Amino acid sequence: MKKYILSILFFCFSFGVFAEAASFSSSDTTTTILAAKVDSLVSRADWLMAVLQETNNFTENLTPDNLASVPIGLKRQIGGKNYILAIENVSFDTHGGSFTAFMRLPVPGTNKMVYFMGRNIRFSSNGGIMGDARLQFLYCAPIPLSSKARLLTDQQKCFVDFNCNGFKRLGFGGKVEFSPDMLLPEKPDGKPDYSGTHNVTGTFETVANDFDDMLAVCKIEPFQTPKLPGFSFHVSDAVFDFSDLHNAPSMAFPKDYPNVYEGNDELWRGVYIRSVVVKMPQAFKNKTDDGKRIELGAQNLIIDDQGFSGYFDAKNLLTLKQGSVGKWAFSINSLGVGIIANQLKYASFGGEIMIPITKQDESFSYGCTISSDNEYLFAIQNLKATSFDVFKAANVQLYPSSSLTIKLVDDQFNAKAVLNGKMDITPSLTENPDETSSANKFTLAEIEFEHLTVQTEAPFITFGAFALTGNKNAPQLAGFPLTVKSIKGGSLGDKSFIGVDLGLNIGGGGEAGFKADTRVNVCSKMVEVDGLQRWIYDKTQLEKVLIDADMGAIALKGSLDFFKEAPIYGSGFHGTIDARFSSIEVKAHAMFGKVGALRYWNADALMTLEDGIPLAGAFKLNGFGGGAYKGMLQTDEPIAGGLGKMPSGMYYVPDEKLGLGVRAAVQLSAATKAVFNGTAMFEMAFNKNGGLNRELFLGNANFITPPAAFGTDELTKLAGNVTTVAKQKNVGTGSNTDNSIINLFRTGERGSLSADLSIDANIEEKSFFAGLKTIVNVADVLKGTGRDNLAGDAAMYFSPSEWFIKIGTPEEPIGLELLHLARANAYFMVGNKIPGSPPPPAEVASILGESRGSLDYMRDFNALGTGKGIAFGANLKFDTGDLSFLMFYARFQAGLGFDMMLKDYGEASCVGRTGPVGINGWYANGQVYGYFEGKIGIRVNLFMYKGNFDIVNIGGDLIAGQITQSFLDAWNRRRSLQYSGGINTGELQIQVYLGRRMSIASS
Repeated sequence: MKKYILSILFFCFSFGVFAEAASFSSSDTTTTILAAKVDSLVSRADWLMAVLQETNNFTENLTPDNLASVPIGLKRQIGGKNYILAIENVSFDTHGGSFTAFMRLPVPGTNKMVYFMGRNIRFSSNGGIMGDARLQFLYCAPIPLSSKARLLTDQQKCFVDFNCNGFKRLGFGGKVEFSPDMLLPEKPDGKPDYSGTHNVTGTFETVANDFDDMLAVCKIEPFQTPKLPGFSFHVSDAVFDFSDLHNAPSMAFPKDYPNVYEGNDELWRGVYIRSVVVKMPQAFKNKTDDGKRIELGAQNLIIDDQGFSGYFDAKNLLTLKQGSVGKWAFSINSLGVGIIANQLKYASFGGEIMIPITKQDESFSYGCTISSDNEYLFAIQNLKATSFDVFKAANVQLYPSSSLTIKLVDDQFNAKAVLNGKMDITPSLTENPDETSSANKFTLAEIEFEHLTVQTEAPFITFGAFALTGNKNAPQLAGFPLTVKSIKGGSLGDKSFIGVDLGLNIGGGGEAGFKADTRVNVCSKMVEVDGLQRWIYDKTQLEKVLIDADMGAIALKGSLDFFKEAPIYGSGFHGTIDARFSSIEVKAHAMFGKVGALRYWNADALMTLEDGIPLAGAFKLNGFGGGAYKGMLQTDEPIAGGLGKMPSGMYYVPDEKLGLGVRAAVQLSAATKAVFNGTAMFEMAFNKNGGLNRELFLGNANFITPPAAFGTDELTKLAGNVTTVAKQKNVGTGSNTDNSIINLFRTGERGSLSADLSIDANIEEKSFFAGLKTIVNVADVLKGTGRDNLAGDAAMYFSPSEWFIKIGTPEEPIGLELLHLARANAYFMVGNKIPGSPPPPAEVASILGESRGSLDYMRDFNALGTGKGIAFGANLKFDTGDLSFLMFYARFQAGLGFDMMLKDYGEASCVGRTGPVGINGWYANGQVYGYFEGKIGIRVNLFMYKGNFDIVNIGGDLIAGQITQSFLDAWNRRRSLQYSGGINTGELQIQVYLGRRMSIASS
């Protein structure tokens, strides 16, 4: 493809098909010599050229003769091209003369012409041009160089110099103006100018000796490209290539450039940018360098008829400390851009970004592609395991579906990360956010989350869906197992939370009935540190625990508060709730906790009711103190802080040895308290394996008695005494029920009929005890015969070392007395620690005039101690007491009874016999007795004598005993008769022995 020289002169490169319809600003001003005369001079030049073509009046050399015939054309061939100089207005003088000349040059590929004109061009007398002549630029319309560029000439910089020898040099200058579709001007603030009032221009000026070899240095103002707005190009070294013979020195085409001149690169025409400073968009600033835009150098970019083309890249443009996107820390480690023929081939950069919910100083690698629509398409590249400090979430795994979006709005980046993955939440329930104890933490493993969105503008954080998918660790709250009902998140301004609705197992041991509901809010807040956003953990809010549990005999309903890190008690929940113990409904204080590996709970209540709660029949409940527990021990020792103090006044402390238990004190009465009232204490305690440890019941009942004192103080005292009793390993042993323990549960005076019942089944001690005491005193008419009107004391006891059943004893038999006249007593004992046989009653010894000890026929055997066996006995007594009538007095008493015993004396033997006593050590003995005594007398009160004189005094008894191996070794009968009549007195004693006495051989 050949070039016309002056096509080079006016814009020195061809952009293909020219179009005048390109969008340019209104600054299209053509430089003219005199604007008013331009049109006529151009018309004159066109007319001259037409005349010359018509007349063919051309010459190659000027002479005075041919100059006389004007217009004349001077035709010269330069570089293979014909140039015509149209001459007119010739004038002659003595030295030669002068003329006016026009030159018209076509612009290749267009119908445009470039006009030059010169006046007063001197020639010599022989016709030759004197010296150097210059044609000045006359006119040239704007020359379209492509659809997006045009050339505007500068009058002061365009000329043609010639002399007699022909063309000497060409001067050419002007500016190239680019359409906004190709290049955008840059405003002083660094933004692209879309107004259309100004176009990007490049100015050039050159002088050439050869029309076919013209290269011009060009200065181009800063510009941007529509395909990559925000990136500024500040050209420092550029060349307009107008040459068919050479290119700019060291010129290199961009890779992948569609070079139509391949193999003939020197034919390429365009603007070669050797070096340029590229400034990134204003959003990419170095905050440590007064917010200056990031700059990088680029080389070998070109502008031609295909458009703008070039590549540039850079490394380590911005560190995390220097850069930010929005208010997130951000670095640019690499950048690469490729533009070919005004089309964005690629634009990408990569680096590190810090998402403000992750742990401090942790960053993620990202890659960003800039689309042809100027969208920044970010993607997180290293989805490594991380943690979210904001939620105290560990083991965070991000899924590949996570995305990072950064948009450029008003020269500011707005970043948004949409995260999908799973995490473990383990926030602290204490003031220490780095708590490690599971008892003080909320643990929720493998929560899957979707669309957890964090962004640099409000709303700063939003939440999508959550699901609990993992089972590697059971969810826990303060060490308590839980079930997750729902997980939701929310935010307001710079505050956010993840709320978890929970079902909580606070009973321990898997009790299905002891479930509770609560909600945990893991709260966070956003702060700014060094101008960067950061979400940090704030606190964990545990809302009230709502319990609604029904275990049959025990039901609890209400709300509980959380306590944490308490001495002795660890962490847990407590509060006042509604409770039901069997059919008793009360307000109770409940506590559920965990310390170490122990999970414990209790529910304790104190209630007094003046009118009572109807129970069965006419019976009412007037007071209740106590409750249920598991893994806790009652104590009467105060605990610092008072956390374990219950309404009943008792303290509970955790005890890993104990399981489930129920312990309480109650007050009962009939509809009329004077008819019946009583108190009771009961306990059922289980070990931690679910086995029964102990069953305990203590109570008393009073019939026909003044009303007992029923009130809070009395009930609190009763409930507190439960602790005292619970410390006793056994309520009763071989000596029947401990009266001091029974009396702990008496709140008033005994009634006409009172009963004390005690039952203690101690599985841990392998013992069982049951005792019943009955006290009778009905208007002093009917009374018990024992101490304090005791009518009976029955007990049974079983343990590995001892057992017995006792319904009274010889010393304290059961019995009643009527009207102080008649008395009946009895007893029954069986067991392995039976006491010795009793001697005859004191009345018999008195009648015989002997001591009871002398009549103790079993004293040698009794000296051997207790042993296993069976014993029983009974007696009936009648005694009138002292009677008087006038001067007479009298008294009558009688009685009969028996005592029998079969007892194992082991290896004991008798004197004179070999082997154990009795049958293999089992020795039977007994006694049967009867007595009567009566006397009648007179009281004498004379001057010579005063005193009582018995008229009749009669007494007698019968004693039998000692049945052994032959069942009749000895028989002892005694008979005594005393009488006195008048002055006669007498006494008869009969004593009979059958068999022989047994004496224990000494060891």
